[in-house]
Amino acid sequence: MNLFEKVFGTHSERELKLIYPIVDKIVAMRPEMMALTDEQLRDRTRIFKERLANGETLDGILNLGKAGIPVEIRVVLHQQTIPDLSELSHFIYRNIPFVFQVSFMGMEQMGYVKKNWDQLWISPLDYQEQLVSATRALFLRGIPVRIFNLPFCHLDKRLWKFTADSISDFKKYYKDCCNECIKKTVCGGLFHYQANRTEVFPIKSENC
Repeated sequence: MNLFEKVFGTHSERELKLIYPIVDKIVAMRPEMMALTDEQLRDRTRIFKERLANGETLDGILNLGKAGIPVEIRVVLHQQTIPDLSELSHFIYRNIPFVFQVSFMGMEQMGYVKKNWDQLWISPLDYQEQLVSATRALFLRGIPVRIFNLPFCHLDKRLWKFTADSISDFKKYYKDCCNECIKKTVCGGLFHYQANRTEVFPIKSENC
């Protein structure tokens, strides 16, 4: 450790000093959030959307960037996000191009998703053009893009190089027919609790 690091701390230590107050505020809110009813939570969501529309969340992200804190944008892919996916990509590179990564996430059937499945679920096979367009727009402008929670066989071939392994290994599952797929070793597979209802199409050639 050099003299500068002894006096001011390492880069990681300085980042943590900036993050810890935010974490403390979040933890302090937990009892209040846990006590809210479903109706009250929905009302909070409405309020947060209004604050987002007024630019408050964007200001927070910009402040993180100014502080040198790495920012990742995660976008869950569902009926409500797909129509505006390309527009969102343009918004990101125009307003927050400093993000270290944009992650497009296949949707999990958990929490409020279960209660709103019909309003959220869309087959990945039905939004490939939108995902290609959004991914390409970011990539061409130098913003790193990764795609999580979607198997290779559900993706346009143009997206294969952007796929990433599952961020939760314990959720990863492969069907027996996946053994025939040449992409199995680099594929994130399926969520184990959704495997029975998800059809897969083993890839047997790079030219398919």
